[in-house]
Amino acid sequence: MMRLSKQRFDKVRAATLALFLAFALGGAAQASPVDLFFGNFVPSFGGDFGLSPQSVADFRAAGGREIANPGLMMYNSGEFVDVDTPDNLPVGLPMPPCGPDYVASPCGSSNDWAFTPGTQPATDLWIVFMTHSPDDPRHVDNWGGSGAGYAAQNVGLNVDAMDPNWAIVLGAPGGGPDPDVYYLARYIGDVSPGAMLPDLPIDYRLRQPFLTPGGGIFWVPQYRLALMSAPVPEAGTLLLLGVAGLAWAARRARC
Repeated sequence: MMRLSKQRFDKVRAATLALFLAFALGGAAQASPVDLFFGNFVPSFGGDFGLSPQSVADFRAAGGREIANPGLMMYNSGEFVDVDTPDNLPVGLPMPPCGPDYVASPCGSSNDWAFTPGTQPATDLWIVFMTHSPDDPRHVDNWGGSGAGYAAQNVGLNVDAMDPNWAIVLGAPGGGPDPDVYYLARYIGDVSPGAMLPDLPIDYRLRQPFLTPGGGIFWVPQYRLALMSAPVPEAGTLLLLGVAGLAWAARRARC
């Protein structure tokens, strides 16, 4: 059996460690922003639910994770958490240049959503973005019949697909009321009455101009939200796998 010199072994070990750190730290920190939009028409529902098929494909291509079976989905009634979503924002907030081709260059802006725990505790809670809310006063069906309101296929979000706290969720795998309908979900964590929850930065995207009532503000779209409970992988999982790989490489170097 061939044995490496200590000097050679140290070089192999150092190179392996450097390769692992470059992957585990540098690769894990690399963001992969992607614009996602709704507008998935479900005939059995007679309306739009979930992300568009193109957005599902874009999220997967950007390296996003999927939850194949989220379990029970609960409409957000404030029993577990209240979500404070703004109705309008000052025009002065950052708005990336957009148009005139709003598909290639959508409009956008950012704001923080605040969460207030409800009356019941919950574990591993996620907020689920089901679609553009049909109750939004600026929804195309509610905007005076002019057709100038927000349409579901034009409403979306920009998310970091590599952030494990974002995922797409298959509504009802293997059948049920939501076959092949994928929703966007964001991990909140454990909630309990009286607890403090961090705000969630939201990056709005619109494939049309923002509507404005004047006076230096513009209206942001409203979303139909739900809740679900599902664990998120521990951040240390990749690290443990990497250490195991490093130990394996060291053993191989000694042979």
